[in-house]
Amino acid sequence: MRINLNKLIHEYNQERGKARGLDPISECLTKADIAREATEKGIYKNPASARVSLQIYEKGPVVNMNTRLMDYLKEKFGKSTDEILTD
Repeated sequence: MRINLNKLIHEYNQERGKARGLDPISECLTKADIAREATEKGIYKNPASARVSLQIYEKGPVVNMNTRLMDYLKEKFGKSTDEILTD
């Protein structure tokens, strides 16, 4: 199991662009934005450690998932744990 952040971000940007009537490419969410927000929420001490963790979870397999990060991702993307984790 791993996290497919590219897919989650792409779907999020498409949905947000349609809701605002914008071009999906403008004002896109990025992995750096997710790392920054996770740091602001106190999940990580700095954006660099958040990015490293996200890279580890992307490569998989996820063995010890940070539950606070998973809760943040579920809230951010409006998805369940099963929808966030892929094979």
